[in-house]
Amino acid sequence: MNDLLFAINPRVVGKDLKALRFHNDGFKNVVDVLDGETIFDLIAGHGFATTSILKEDGNREGSNVLGAKVVQLDFDNTWDIEGAMKHPLYKDYCIGIYTTSSDGKNQVPIAENERYKLDPLHVSIIESRVGQPQIRFRMVFIVENMICENDIKSFYTGLFKSFPLADDSCKDSARLFFGSKNARIIIINSNARPMEAEMIDTFIKEGSKGSVTSKNSGIYTSTDFISLKSKIFYDNHMIKMAGGNVTDCESLVISLLEGYENRQPCFSVFRNEKNPSSFVQKTKFGDLRFYDSASNESFIYKSLRKN
Repeated sequence: MNDLLFAINPRVVGKDLKALRFHNDGFKNVVDVLDGETIFDLIAGHGFATTSILKEDGNREGSNVLGAKVVQLDFDNTWDIEGAMKHPLYKDYCIGIYTTSSDGKNQVPIAENERYKLDPLHVSIIESRVGQPQIRFRMVFIVENMICENDIKSFYTGLFKSFPLADDSCKDSARLFFGSKNARIIIINSNARPMEAEMIDTFIKEGSKGSVTSKNSGIYTSTDFISLKSKIFYDNHMIKMAGGNVTDCESLVISLLEGYENRQPCFSVFRNEKNPSSFVQKTKFGDLRFYDSASNESFIYKSLRKN
C-alpha cells in the first residue's frame, strides 16, 4: 500500500461546500507515479479536493484513513510567497506553492467571534493588512515513507514548529484540502526531494511533545524557538513593526514587557521583506530576542547602556 500518494475527489472542485456534502464518499486513491507538475495540475489546475491515503476508495473519515504521503501547509494572509521560498525546508522538500481561493481579495477586519480561533500572532499580522489584497497559499511536500494514520497529527504539530505562521488547525488525519482551480501562481521546485524517514521521525517526536500554541492563552508552549542559538548584535537598529510603526531597539527595550507571551510581530531585522515574518520579545535579562521565521534564525540585541 506504500505505492499510494493521496486521495482526490473529481466531484469537488474548488471550495464547493455543497458538492462536498453530497460527494464526501467520492474520494479515490492515486498511485504514486505522478511528477510535481501533474500533482499541481490536479490540485491547482483542475482544483480537485484532496485528503490522505484511504484504506479503500469512498468516504473521507478518520476510520478510513491509512496514512499520508502528501503534506500541505495553509498560509492565510500571515506570510508571503517570497518568504516561504527562502525557508530551508522549502529549498529541500517543498515541491511547490499554489495560491488558494481567497488570494487577492481584500482583507476585512476579523470578526470578534472568529478571533479566538486564531493564534494571536496571526491576528496581529492579519489586522495589519486590513484593506490590502490577501496573500493566501499552500506549500506542498511529499514524504519518502507513508506517515501512518496514528502519527499524522504529531507530524503536522512538529512541522508547525518550523512554520509558526501556518494554519495549525490543518492536522487531523482526514483533513480536507479544497483544490484551487486555475490557481493564480504555481511555483514548482525542481530541486525538492521526498522528505526522508529520519526527518519524518524528527517531526513526529517533536509533535508528540505538544502543540506549538495555546489559542486561548495566546502563549507559545514550545521552547523550540527559545532553544535556538542566537546571534548577538549591539547596533541600535531601526525596527518596522507589523502595524507599520517604526521604532528602534532601545525604545523596544523600554516599552516591551518581559516574557514570550508579550512578543510583538515585526519585519526581519537583517533582510528586506514585503510582509512581517518575525517577532520580537524581551527576555528576562532585559535583552531583545528577534526570531525570523522565514530563515529560522534568532538574534539577540544587547543594549550597550546596561553593559
